[in-house]
Amino acid sequence: METAAAILVQALFASSDELRRQLNMAVDPTTTNPQAAATFLKPWYQAVLMMVKSAEHFDQSATSHPAGF
Repeated sequence: METAAAILVQALFASSDELRRQLNMAVDPTTTNPQAAATFLKPWYQAVLMMVKSAEHFDQSATSHPAGF
């Protein structure tokens, strides 16, 4: 699940000019500071991880109930 969440966050930022702009504003692009980037991305990762876990839970509960319920 953690890998899926990280990949989804990467995809979000890769596909959105606005999100990349926000990341560049939060982390000085002239320096290499992975800690600053990680700090900025942590809430995004946590939110996506919760969505992935919720979707997995939903999938598991759907298979434990008969059709139509």
